[in-house]
Amino acid sequence: IGPTFVTIKEQELNNDLNELTISAFIKPNYTTGSAEFTILSKENSFVLSLNNILTPEHVAKFSVFDGISWTEVTGTSKIENWSHLIAIINDTRVSLYVNGTLEDTSYISEPMSFSGDKLQLTTSDVMISDSDLILGAYLSTTRGESILSKYFSGLIDKVFIYKEVLTDSQIQEIYSNFVEQITPKLDLALLLPIEVQNTTSTL
Repeated sequence: IGPTFVTIKEQELNNDLNELTISAFIKPNYTTGSAEFTILSKENSFVLSLNNILTPEHVAKFSVFDGISWTEVTGTSKIENWSHLIAIINDTRVSLYVNGTLEDTSYISEPMSFSGDKLQLTTSDVMISDSDLILGAYLSTTRGESILSKYFSGLIDKVFIYKEVLTDSQIQEIYSNFVEQITPKLDLALLLPIEVQNTTSTL
């Protein structure tokens, strides 16, 4: 079976992208696949991914394109089993959370521009693109030819995109619910019955 990916057409993400939260649950399989595993991407806008062979290995990263350069934030936790990722764009601030913890933050740089004869800073924005969302791969178009690469290997579940910035408490709540779902419950029916006997002793 070849690599699998999913194309998602979402017109609302073709406009303002300066407030966005991506939430995804992943379980990678590092025994196969690309040097970088793409979880969710939008060509020339953003990429949420996981390093496989690239250094540092087995950590998450979130990259955002402003039309000139990419701004990247990288996690510090090694992701080996089911994990929860949150990637946030809050105006010029880009953040990455792993399992409910903020691991990296960076800012989209403000490019220089000329206005008349004066050099000035211009407001940075995430590049607006009418390309589709791709789950599990990255799509790049060169000279009219579209190529898919950086396929994800493993499992991706419950991908949510919010057109707003989630708070730390909301992120913690999502992660706590996730932990409850994957934590094995103690089945009391499987416990051996404990027999209590009343005993008397004589001196």
